[in-house]
Amino acid sequence: GAVPERRVVFLFSCSHARAMTFIVRRRYMPGASLSNDMRFNAGIRAALVAWFAAVCLGVILGASSVPAADFGDVKLPTVKRIEISGNRSFSGSTLKKRMSTKESRFYRIFRQPKYRRDFLRRDVESIIAFYRTNGFFETKVATSVEANEKSNWVAIRLTVSEGPQVTVRSLRFGGQNLIGAQDLAKGLKLVEGAPYNPNLLATDRYTLLSKFFDRGYLGAQIGRDVHTDSTTVDIDWTIAPGDPLHIRDTRVT
Repeated sequence: GAVPERRVVFLFSCSHARAMTFIVRRRYMPGASLSNDMRFNAGIRAALVAWFAAVCLGVILGASSVPAADFGDVKLPTVKRIEISGNRSFSGSTLKKRMSTKESRFYRIFRQPKYRRDFLRRDVESIIAFYRTNGFFETKVATSVEANEKSNWVAIRLTVSEGPQVTVRSLRFGGQNLIGAQDLAKGLKLVEGAPYNPNLLATDRYTLLSKFFDRGYLGAQIGRDVHTDSTTVDIDWTIAPGDPLHIRDTRVT
């Protein structure tokens, strides 16, 4: 007779989340008792639980025995907490998202976050870079680490000195009268009141060029001048549209 399939789907999460499906084929036996069927299912569950426990135990032991160059053969201390102060423009959670160093949480059962001095140095650079993209070019971040050698944990404190923010004061367009200033400003990143990020100048230039390319001015040229005055900048765009290109005829052969 037909051999039905019995599927057992097992989900687990240690270092990665996976789903495994086991297909067990048993010959259908009308006379089999319910107790036999229940014993079969219990055996499958017990085997899967044992395998899951072995995998998770390996993850725990592997995570707890990783040495670091900063500590020699000593086990890495756990990061108990991260405290950030001096940040007025961005929340602590926003800045922590830029860090690879994490702090202990109740849901991190199998892998407690570990402290690495080299990781923390890179985290400070990442926070400073984040501030720069938002117009803070004088931001500094000081670090201090409180260590508890007995319990093998550390508490990290970051003190942020943001400095002044540079913003866009004015935006001007010259050299053409084909497109109005309001239409030119649509889609630009660096508009009046926005934080000044010099990396976005190239993006805005491409946006402006596309407006003229769409109208047939494929030879358009765009230049810029940025004038800085303390904590504000004025951006002047100079546009030379050139002559438009027209389709003379279309031939289909």
